[in-house]
Amino acid sequence: MTVDKITDLLTEKKFAERRDQKRKLAQRHQTPLTLIHVSMDNFSELTSHINEPSYQDFLLKESAVLLRSLLRDTDVLG
Repeated sequence: MTVDKITDLLTEKKFAERRDQKRKLAQRHQTPLTLIHVSMDNFSELTSHINEPSYQDFLLKESAVLLRSLLRDTDVLG
């Protein structure tokens, strides 16, 4: 599987592969590369108040949609 079934984002393994490809390309062309790690702090605490798996899925999906809307076509999100 290359994408997460809930968020439709790259899986961790596939993201690592794409990250490494981008890093090698940036090195080869001597161009800058920016990596950003986003963490959803207190996700478990937030979702524990509403113990409903569909709510957790909703938050993950909407977070993915928001992040995707901020990126360029050439950016990689996983």
